[in-house]
Amino acid sequence: GWMTYSANPDISSQYYGFTDPKASIDMLLNWGPLMYLPVAPVVGWVVAKYADSLWGVVLSGAVLTSAGLVLRLVPSLLAMDPTCWAA
Repeated sequence: GWMTYSANPDISSQYYGFTDPKASIDMLLNWGPLMYLPVAPVVGWVVAKYADSLWGVVLSGAVLTSAGLVLRLVPSLLAMDPTCWAA
């Protein structure tokens, strides 16, 4: 996901209509490491408790990642204005 926003910050800020492009792009780049903090202990606990179901843990991670990617595509597929989410 980080390459989506950092490839060209000028185009990203224009496309998404950021008022403060640097801060907004920096926050988008930090969502991955920030989400690691609450998710890693949960995944560690599930793997430790259900050691036989490692395949299930990996599969659920793949499904959640795919769902997130599809969710990111919805505005593009519906040809929505990306700034309509901004308040």
